[in-house]
Amino acid sequence: MIAFRRARQIQPTTAFVAVLGLAAGALPARYGAAAAVGGLATLAVLVNPVLGLAALTLVVPFGPSADTGSTLPVTPTDALVVLLVGSALMALFARRQLTVVLTRAFWPGVAFILVLVLAATFATGVTASIKEVLRWVELLGTLVVTATYCRGAFNRYVVVIALLVSFSLEALLGWAQFFLRHGPASFRIGPFLRAYGTFAQPNPFAGYLAMTVPIAIALVFWRRPWIQRPNLLTVGAAAASLVGGIALLMSLSRGAWMGMVAGLIVLYWVQVKRGGQVILIAVTLLVVLLGLDALHVVPTAVSGRLDQIIEYFGLFDASRVVPTPQNFSIVERMAHWQAAWNMYLARPILGVGPGHYALAYPAFRVNDFWQAPLGHAHNIYLNVMAEDGFLGILAYLVQFIAWLAVILAAHRRATTPLDRALAAGILASFVAVAIHNGFDDLYVHGLNAQFGLLVGLAASIGRSRPSELQESW
Repeated sequence: MIAFRRARQIQPTTAFVAVLGLAAGALPARYGAAAAVGGLATLAVLVNPVLGLAALTLVVPFGPSADTGSTLPVTPTDALVVLLVGSALMALFARRQLTVVLTRAFWPGVAFILVLVLAATFATGVTASIKEVLRWVELLGTLVVTATYCRGAFNRYVVVIALLVSFSLEALLGWAQFFLRHGPASFRIGPFLRAYGTFAQPNPFAGYLAMTVPIAIALVFWRRPWIQRPNLLTVGAAAASLVGGIALLMSLSRGAWMGMVAGLIVLYWVQVKRGGQVILIAVTLLVVLLGLDALHVVPTAVSGRLDQIIEYFGLFDASRVVPTPQNFSIVERMAHWQAAWNMYLARPILGVGPGHYALAYPAFRVNDFWQAPLGHAHNIYLNVMAEDGFLGILAYLVQFIAWLAVILAAHRRATTPLDRALAAGILASFVAVAIHNGFDDLYVHGLNAQFGLLVGLAASIGRSRPSELQESW
């Protein structure tokens, strides 16, 4: 009986490989190789979706993306997410997978997508709306698939190790760009060049790094004393932390730096005993410093740096400021923020339409210095308000809180030091992304799928039930 069952599993696989080989041989060499690789990848994902999740960590940074000028109607990230969701549904219908982990973030995610669909019905550009809606469907689908198939610790850490390897390769590419000065002249800063990796721009590259550096750092210290008892995971995580952290500095992205600092503060608070007391003291000292600066008793050198930070956060009317080399980036960002706010005021209920910021920008720009949009408002919260109105930002914030609740619950539910460290790292990553998203949009270039994968990893922690769940290997 067992032999018969194995034969039933092997025969379809053998037939698939045979058909794939015939099809690849009949095509030109270039397309035949692509068909063979794609077919084998499809087979691997159908047999074991965990392999697809591991592959996703590589495809997100290194696959072509519509956000970087790809002419492909469907990117590799899109195709892989569809394949993952499809394989999960097939397993569910075939009763090979009896449990699906929706998580408490599922219905808020569905509600946000429904608001986007509603807003899209009043928008003018169908293609832009569909693309934006699918971006969030991919995030939610990746979250559910990851939470379902990574409940076993072995599966979970296969994906984590793949994430660290892909992350390290991307960071090393940033090192090469920084030192070899290979890239656009506009990225040059003195003798160096801002690292941008495969993301075409330094800011999303930095956002990608800030998503993973806190996780790598947390995994370095999951066992104590780690320096006397290092293992392959701690050594690999330490190397990834070092390579990725330096690459983040090489991006020269202030938004990512601020997000990273906030994430590391949260990581310290969660992982270190009495860490909260240390942070409270540091915050108190900062408040005192700002108070002394207001009284003009702080040395000029320190006061100048503080004024630059305050200026970076300060609000002003970009239409009344003439850009200079010193303030160009700040004024440019503020001009796009104001345009987003004007869109919201014009259509406060459902906005100008999902994915329509760039299309609506010419009618709402505040000056003639930036007649072409940057693609989004460089602030995800304002961008959602502009495109989807009050209902959109309300639904997004509910979803945001649900993500946070999933991650916090994972940290409480973790039963091993390793899982507790992973949950803490994902929490710090979540904070870093939330802060950086105040100055950018990090749901581009497949990062939406990667963010869903991270929340899904958190949701999978502590959910293994030996009686109903076995490892996928």
